[in-house]
Amino acid sequence: RKYRDVNCIQATMDSSDCICRKKSTAPAHGYSYPTIPPDGDPREPFSKHGYFVVRGLLSTEEVEEIKAEASAIIKAWLEKLQRTGAEENDWDEIANRLPSIKEGQSMPEDSELSIRRLFRMAVHNDLFARMAKHEKIVSIVTRLLGPDVKLVQSMALMKPPGSGEKKWHQDNAYFRLTPCKVLGMWIALDPADCANGCMHILPGSHSDGVYKHDAPLGHHIDYGMVELPNADDVVPIILDPGDALIFQGHTAHYTPPNVSNRRRRSLQYHYAASECKQTKCPKGAEADIGTKTDAQTGTKTDAQTGTKTDAQTGTKTDAQ
Repeated sequence: RKYRDVNCIQATMDSSDCICRKKSTAPAHGYSYPTIPPDGDPREPFSKHGYFVVRGLLSTEEVEEIKAEASAIIKAWLEKLQRTGAEENDWDEIANRLPSIKEGQSMPEDSELSIRRLFRMAVHNDLFARMAKHEKIVSIVTRLLGPDVKLVQSMALMKPPGSGEKKWHQDNAYFRLTPCKVLGMWIALDPADCANGCMHILPGSHSDGVYKHDAPLGHHIDYGMVELPNADDVVPIILDPGDALIFQGHTAHYTPPNVSNRRRRSLQYHYAASECKQTKCPKGAEADIGTKTDAQTGTKTDAQTGTKTDAQTGTKTDAQ
C-alpha cells in the first residue's frame, strides 16, 4: 500500500502518537522529499537538505530474504535463551529484547514481537555482511563519503506493535567522529508511516553541528536531544518496503511509538569515511566497505575473518 497521498498521510497522522499531531496545518498535497533514483547523483540533496530518499533501492525478493533471515536469527536466539536462561548485555547480544519484556512483562503470543532490534549483524551473519556491500548501497555511500569507507554499525530495527519512541537525536552524538563524513542508510522492510513509527527528520539540521544531548542516569536508550524541534519544521518519512532514507550524521531524527497493530521493521547501516577520527568515543568499525580492494575483489573484512576491532571487543561509548 502507498502512503504518499494526503488522505492516507492524514489518516496515519490522526491515528499516531507522533510529533506530526502538533503541526499547525496539515500537508496540502502530502509530503515530498528530496528523491533520487537508485543510480542518481546523491550529492546535491545530501549537502543541501542533510537527507534524501531512494525509492525501490532493494527489490521485493531482497526485502523478503532479509525478513526471513531476521526471523531465523530471532528464533534461534530465543530458543537459546529458553534453553540456557543466559542473556548478556545488549552490546554483546545479536538480539535485544524490549525493555518491558526484560522487566517482567509477559511475552506476546508471537515471541518474535518481543525483540526490539538485531545488533551488529554484519559481524554475526553472512547475509547482513553481504548486504552491507550491496552494489547499490556502496555506490551511494562512496559517492558521498569517498572511496575508502568503513561500516561503523549495523542494526535491524524491529519496532513491534506497542514499542515506544526513539527520542530525538543525531547519530554523530553517539559516534563523535571528526570530520562528520558519516551517514545512515535506513531501509524499510515494512510500510512505514506515522502510526507504526516511521522516521521523522529535521531538514537542514546537519548544518548545525552536534546539539546538546543527555540521558537519565542508567537509561542509555533514552539518550537524546535536550531541546526538541518545532513540529512544523519536522518531516515524516513515509516509505514502502525497499525504499531507503539516507541521512547525514548530524541530521536530527526520531521515531514515534508504534501505536498500530503492524510491525515496522527496517535495516540500518551506518558508514563513515576511513579518515574520520573519534574525538570522544573510542570505538572502531565493524568492517571496511568502500576501498577498491573490498568493493571490487571481495577481500574479507575484519568482521568476516574474526579479527577483533574495538567495535567487536565491546568498548563502550559515553552514550551506551
